[in-house]
Amino acid sequence: MKARNREINIFNMSLLDILCGALGVFCFMTLVLFPYWRPTGANAEDLEKNKLAIEQEMKELKKKLSESVDGKRVLQQVEQLEQRLQQQQGDLNKAQQELKAADKVIEKLEMRNPVAVSMKWNGPQDIDLFLEPANYGGANGQRSPRMDVNKKQGTSFQGECLSDYSGGPATEIWLQRDTVVNGEVKVYYKYFSSNGNAGPVNVGGYFLSDDKLTLLPNATIEKEHSAAWVGTLITDKNHKMTFEAAPEYKASYAKQLEAFGRRDEKGAGQ
Repeated sequence: MKARNREINIFNMSLLDILCGALGVFCFMTLVLFPYWRPTGANAEDLEKNKLAIEQEMKELKKKLSESVDGKRVLQQVEQLEQRLQQQQGDLNKAQQELKAADKVIEKLEMRNPVAVSMKWNGPQDIDLFLEPANYGGANGQRSPRMDVNKKQGTSFQGECLSDYSGGPATEIWLQRDTVVNGEVKVYYKYFSSNGNAGPVNVGGYFLSDDKLTLLPNATIEKEHSAAWVGTLITDKNHKMTFEAAPEYKASYAKQLEAFGRRDEKGAGQ
């Protein structure tokens, strides 16, 4: 005798028919009632009508006030208050413009930290000094030119000046009136022209900042239309300037500073 199957299935085809029928009824009712649904709250048309109604009420109120002595006095007071408000708004706009101008002056004052960079060489060649801002722009907010070994280059900022010589022995000096806080300036020695005297040139230099004279690395440049990046001038948030030698010159620069210190100690002892 075959055993009866006692398993109970709740989710059978009959239940699915009921669920689908209920969903269909809900969708049908939604479509039928949709034309009668309106969003709550004021729309743009209602707001415009309310604005016109308020303006009309204001006109009528002013007209009524102007017909009485006390009302005229109130209107005069309102007009005086409106004039004072406009005047104060003008003063506020002027103060904001003056504040912006003061901010620009403060920004310029924060940049003030003059520095003089000097470079010298003993040969007849044409050697150029070039300072290249590494992380900020040049004049008028534009990026200052990058170093180019194939052309003469001068200053980019207002208040800078450069003494340039087309042959040596000579000393070139770059005066920079403003240095930017947290700014970096690369120092280059450029071998621009040999002037008919091809061969390597030995170049050295100093920089003067905060009444302190500091050596720059000595470099030997082998041929014309080439350059030596000797390091970077760095201005910190307290307007103090330091020099970091380029990797190629770190070791020789350390020995150079050590020898310079011993010479100063010897001179002080004498």
